[in-house]
Amino acid sequence: MTQTRAIATPAPWNDVADAYTAEVALELAPYSADAIELLNPAPDAVVLDVACGPGTCTLQLAPRVARVDAVDFATEMVARLQKRLTTEGVDNVHARVMDGQALGFDDGQFDAAFCMFGLMFFADPRRGLSELVRVLAPGGRAVVATWAHPERSPMMQQIVGALTAALPGLSPPPPAVPLDTAAHVGAALTAAGLVDVEVRAIRHGRDVRSAETLWRYFEQGGAPIKLLRASMGAASWQGVEAVVLATLRSTLPPLPAVLESEALVGIGRRP
Repeated sequence: MTQTRAIATPAPWNDVADAYTAEVALELAPYSADAIELLNPAPDAVVLDVACGPGTCTLQLAPRVARVDAVDFATEMVARLQKRLTTEGVDNVHARVMDGQALGFDDGQFDAAFCMFGLMFFADPRRGLSELVRVLAPGGRAVVATWAHPERSPMMQQIVGALTAALPGLSPPPPAVPLDTAAHVGAALTAAGLVDVEVRAIRHGRDVRSAETLWRYFEQGGAPIKLLRASMGAASWQGVEAVVLATLRSTLPPLPAVLESEALVGIGRRP
């Protein structure tokens, strides 16, 4: 088992649950819609959504299939999904707290399984993929979405560049399994035992109105930056923020502008 990094624990995701639900989930919704269209599940399908967060993909799947089991290891994310299910009167979704690396489901239970932007943060992505494949019925299909390397995403280039200017020695820990290119994603799905694997690059944009709103989006809703902030303390973080905002003001294109991010959506079938 790979040594667990802080980002692979529930705490930082619980901490950002409110901002994530309010903003990040809305930004991720178009990627989930594209992934669902690519897989095109049957109306009678029983589907699993792993690392469901506050239900970005789950709530789009629910009207199209018979049942969705939605799981996440962060209790606050699941709580927000459960609240939305009640508010919106959705009765074919079962949401619960569960680790994607140890799914409490029988083998071959699902017609399809999604993991949108979660696998790349797992302590052991290979184990997470193995579990995703295990619970698929023969012929069932899995969908995994990750972020492409920042060089493919103008919005991420801006944030990475600004943080590097503020913290020149910043070196994020290497991923347990690289999943930031189509080749990496395809190889991981194939190694997990899936066949007919294909990987699509999908881009969507965020309407950026100011350096401040872009930074707040990442700083309040992004678990990695929350962890960085917590490790530095409030006084040091003020200095970092000042440099980040100054850098963004000088490097962003004329605003308002749409900045794109690229996702890699991999699909494979269990033999």
